[in-house]
Amino acid sequence: MKPSPFKTRSWNLCWPALLLLSACGGSSTVSLDSGNGPNPNPNANATLAFDQVVNGSNASLIYGAVSQGIEFGARAHLSDVGTDASLTGKGVTIAIIDDFVTAESTRILFPAITRKSLSSGTGGTNTTLTNCTLTYQWNTTWTHGDLVSNIAGASSTPLSAQSVDLQVANLSTHPACASTFYTGAPSSTLVAKLSTNAVPGVAAGAKILRDPVVLGTDGGTEAIVNIHGHLVNALTDKTVGVINLSLGADIEASTGDNLADVIAEATEKLPITTAINAVITVAAGNSGLACNQDNLAGCNVVAAALVNQVPTATSTIVVGALTAGGKIADYSTRPGSLMNRFIWASGESGFYPNANGSNAQGTSFAAPRVAGVAALLRQKYPALTSSQICDLILDSASKDIDNDGVGDFTGVSPIYGRGKLSLANALALAATRYPTL
Repeated sequence: MKPSPFKTRSWNLCWPALLLLSACGGSSTVSLDSGNGPNPNPNANATLAFDQVVNGSNASLIYGAVSQGIEFGARAHLSDVGTDASLTGKGVTIAIIDDFVTAESTRILFPAITRKSLSSGTGGTNTTLTNCTLTYQWNTTWTHGDLVSNIAGASSTPLSAQSVDLQVANLSTHPACASTFYTGAPSSTLVAKLSTNAVPGVAAGAKILRDPVVLGTDGGTEAIVNIHGHLVNALTDKTVGVINLSLGADIEASTGDNLADVIAEATEKLPITTAINAVITVAAGNSGLACNQDNLAGCNVVAAALVNQVPTATSTIVVGALTAGGKIADYSTRPGSLMNRFIWASGESGFYPNANGSNAQGTSFAAPRVAGVAALLRQKYPALTSSQICDLILDSASKDIDNDGVGDFTGVSPIYGRGKLSLANALALAATRYPTL
């Protein structure tokens, strides 16, 4: 008997190893670029506010109040997908089968927060000694499913002056800012009020059905069985119009299995016999490999199974990840033998981006972009089947992968699949293909 081609470490799609925020365990650090001075960031969508406090052991040492704009939250998906003012996904339910349970530790850095070092003067007035720049750190937790659902459709919950306990992560190198400005600080200087705006997803008006699974489960077969149960439940729910799967299991290398062998076992482990009503978007995986005919090592078994079963084949879209610059991400699994059902979208989460690109990336965040677009199309064309919605998305994919104005390929490619997600193209094609709807 051949060994199973599925890895025992099954949940590989949460993030590639290079990420700063891990959904697969462990702590991480992400950064926000807040600029210098009060509200310096033109992209600021949040505020970090500190009250003025006095050092109890040295009344002449005062920490000035500051309210500074920062960039906070997942917003990248709004610009790279495109929007249509008339469409929000209202009336469409997107089922997100993901990990909303496992809380991952995250150290969020707020760099370049400028605080004034003051000295009490005569007549109750204060004198500015200098402006001292600090990097504050917030220890908190987030889940993989939260990010995925926020990209697909759910608007993030805004914060209104939420108290956050911070730590000073880095001291200023300004010579006029004595170390006592930091080390002698009372604890109240490390408490701020964080206010954020709500960040809409691609289909902000869609209903999000959060279907929690626990990522990181050991055992490839057990993982597939778990996914299968959740997927069948979602498929039999007639109110669900889109299902997103930013999870899966790697196919093991060096098993000797060819495509036919792998598909036979994949469909055995993930059999679908129910009628398909929903568009299924599935992350390609973060192996950096291609799903080739003779060697599917690194290919996501969930994607391979859904694309190669008759009930789900025409309602499934496999999604690879592009970088913020429009290049194919090194970590993303390539189309290979799944090329006819494969499309590209940005793999940036927009989660706490800074100038160095320190944000969570992965095909996990490319797939919900496509799910959001599918929800918008289902709102506009409710009479279309899931297969027809998929055809609109795949047939209208842009051939200009790198945004240079020139198509990078023609037809269907094992490297590029069908092309890059484009809401505008999909709407234009729909208007031509279904002019009476």
